[in-house]
Amino acid sequence: MNISSGETTTETRGIQAFRELAEQSAAMFSSRRQTITGYSIINDKVEVGIDYEGVLAVDIF
Repeated sequence: MNISSGETTTETRGIQAFRELAEQSAAMFSSRRQTITGYSIINDKVEVGIDYEGVLAVDIF
């Protein structure tokens, strides 16, 4: 699940779905950087904070 500014923008379930989303997303950027800013583990879930910066390679508007 991706939450940006308090709104859920994307959600996947399972490693294969996550892999497919990552591969599709990679083609949209000419460069990108992701830095983990923190994480927490609650029961069987992990929440990860990520600082993300990217340069679009395609027009998304």
